[in-house]
Amino acid sequence: MHHLKGDDAKWADALLRLVAGVPLYGVEKSFKLGPGELLRDRFLVGLKPAEYAKLNLDGLRAALAMPERSFASMAADLKRANFLGLAYEPGSRQRVFKAYVEFPVPARRLAGPTPGTVAAHMIYHGYKWDPDRGEDAALTRYWWAPELDLAEIGACIARQQANITRPEIRATVEQIVARCARDCDARKFQYIEAREGAGSRASYDLNVYAAALPVAEVAGLLRGAARALAVDPAALETLLAQCADCTLGHVSAGTDRHGQDFLTIYHEQ
Repeated sequence: MHHLKGDDAKWADALLRLVAGVPLYGVEKSFKLGPGELLRDRFLVGLKPAEYAKLNLDGLRAALAMPERSFASMAADLKRANFLGLAYEPGSRQRVFKAYVEFPVPARRLAGPTPGTVAAHMIYHGYKWDPDRGEDAALTRYWWAPELDLAEIGACIARQQANITRPEIRATVEQIVARCARDCDARKFQYIEAREGAGSRASYDLNVYAAALPVAEVAGLLRGAARALAVDPAALETLLAQCADCTLGHVSAGTDRHGQDFLTIYHEQ
């Protein structure tokens, strides 16, 4: 699952032990390009209600060092959820656990703070915390705008990328989306925006699994963004070779809560 060492391996293994023996609803890996860094060995495991009901939630809180108040909020969310995603992301400055709680989509979708006149539904709560710090988790709300066509997706992405300082990232995302839509109706993609209080974060995620493309199909498009972010090219090429045959899942980009540009690629394990 990972090639981590030291404390990162300790925390990643704590999550894997927690779900050992429980049927998983998918496993997803990702890598993130940020200023001067390539973050790899990020992973998420998915659980449906019947499976996460088997978990000892107090054991989850202890094993992942989840802050008490954030844990109580997540536990309340799980009573009306239909999916729980647990993720670990190592980092050079901060390591992060994430718990994504997905809510059912109502028959009548709710309007939310998304692009222009596009209706949306608040589909996820994302709890994010550093297990070494003991601070309350950051809470990110994710808004889903369904069945957008290619022009609507492009308009949404352009708005969310307005604060990105590196035009190469914007160009890379546009090229990836265009490639994914070449042989697939863009309305099958899933566009989601992330909102996090009044902070500087402005980001989005586009699920493109419907395009059924291997990562190798977009590998060449990532190099321009990597150069703009001063990512080690040798490290990137090694990673791209390792996941070349994996199915491309999501592309996510924008500015994080610290105002830094980023581009993340998610793929099947």
